[in-house]
Amino acid sequence: MKKGESNTFLALAETTTLIDCSKYSTLGKLTRITAYVLKFIDLLRFPMQERQLTSEDMRRAMTCLLKISQASLPNISKFPVWSQQFGLYQDDAGIWRCGGRLTKADLSPSTRNPIFLDKD
Repeated sequence: MKKGESNTFLALAETTTLIDCSKYSTLGKLTRITAYVLKFIDLLRFPMQERQLTSEDMRRAMTCLLKISQASLPNISKFPVWSQQFGLYQDDAGIWRCGGRLTKADLSPSTRNPIFLDKD
């Protein structure tokens, strides 16, 4: 993570009305728009950056969207049950993931520990 990125995530997470998620029909479009907003914020802070979207920008946008969607998880009454049932933990990026019996399998980390999302 580059210097100053965590502030960008926090600013977007606190201003959830900045992007109206209901206006976009696919996750790809929403991710791309979020990446452009984050890139714009970065360009205001660090004008010498590359202006094109990169795969890292898309990854940051997806992480930001996941954090926003998971922000209310600990407040749900079923969360302690889910936490015990699915072995929930927060990874290095602060995203809730499921633990479990696949932790020792010869799979990629994202396959062994999938991201946890509430159906709502």
